[in-house]
Amino acid sequence: MKPLFAVGAAKSALGLGILQVVPKNKICWSAPGGQCTVGAICHLLCTGRTIKVIRSGSALLIAAVLFPQSVCHAQSAVGQTAKGFKNAPQTRVTYRVSRRIKLGGEGDFWDYLEVDKTQNRIYVTRGTRVMVVQANTGKLIGELPGTKKVHAASVASDIGRIFVSNGIENEVRVFDSTSLAQVGSVVVGKNPDAVLYHPATKRVFVSNGESNDMTVVDATTLKAIGTIPLGGKPEYSVFDSAGRVYVNIEDRNSLVAVDPMEMKVLHEWPLGNCEEPTGLAIDREKGRLFSACSNDLMAITDIAAGKLIGSVPIGGSCDGVAFDTQTRHVVASNGEGTVTVVAEDRPGYYSVVQTLKTQPGGRTITYDEGRYRFLIPAGTYAPPSETAPTPDNPPILPGSFSLFVIEPERR
Repeated sequence: MKPLFAVGAAKSALGLGILQVVPKNKICWSAPGGQCTVGAICHLLCTGRTIKVIRSGSALLIAAVLFPQSVCHAQSAVGQTAKGFKNAPQTRVTYRVSRRIKLGGEGDFWDYLEVDKTQNRIYVTRGTRVMVVQANTGKLIGELPGTKKVHAASVASDIGRIFVSNGIENEVRVFDSTSLAQVGSVVVGKNPDAVLYHPATKRVFVSNGESNDMTVVDATTLKAIGTIPLGGKPEYSVFDSAGRVYVNIEDRNSLVAVDPMEMKVLHEWPLGNCEEPTGLAIDREKGRLFSACSNDLMAITDIAAGKLIGSVPIGGSCDGVAFDTQTRHVVASNGEGTVTVVAEDRPGYYSVVQTLKTQPGGRTITYDEGRYRFLIPAGTYAPPSETAPTPDNPPILPGSFSLFVIEPERR
């Protein structure tokens, strides 16, 4: 039989290069209301992909794959490959460790990291300083010194500043993003941890782990302008497309929504069986939040519904989660030495699609959107002593501290 829709025409008219031929009888798809008709958004049970139906024939549906990281066999209703379409094998995007960028240097403690696309830099927290790495070459080009137990560095690229938490001295230090010179400091709450720059308000939100609040800093005047009581220990924070700020509350097993202008809590949502949530990522397009839990789970919250919609198992000792805006996968970085890759199988339902071996100690992660890759900091732990038990934070071998680059095998 002749194909119902030419592949070339689909590329030209829709800007999509992947088509799916689907049996018209309800064998391998599901749709809201049970009707997978022209114009409908449907779900393929055989691959877990989401499609939009373009044309309907007597026995087949022709659809564009909206998330083209997976294609199943193009088959007719009787299981034969439709003429005019290539027999593409079933596949998913898989990730690999593509590179290890050795940075070396002293220090056995590291935490969050962030990419500055404007300056082509990566800021890696390293206990007493922040290492500044050129993103395209992987070379260490400088450091932001003088911080004690630094947890995070947040880049305000629109005003040329970097905000760094100084956990022991209860302050945020501010650096010029071009010269890397310190330009100021701001006293905040007790034990500042995560730092979030909010471009819409030009404010900085600092999670204070011991005072159970957020300090709000005016990024232009470098003045603290408010404190938001949170009722528990705040961890990582993100903002959505509407500008609202979200932060995990570790000791309440919950997630809090904050109004950044009014500087007040709007909602607190329980995270079910998630314990001690720390890392947090967001899918801004779909309005989903992904919390890393200490009991080896990722909790998934729907912002519009204001509730937990599910959880999936991940590896142990996870402290960071990041969202791939290209493949729409969520990646959890597990300190046990793996990453867990999670995908949305069908609307509102998520599952683990890959577990990748990385490096023990690689518990935090960031997504480099300009280069479509994830970055994980870790060093090689020294072997345990025969005469002493392994410490909670074992030392790493000299010169072993590195950034591990995680990239997709296919796009």
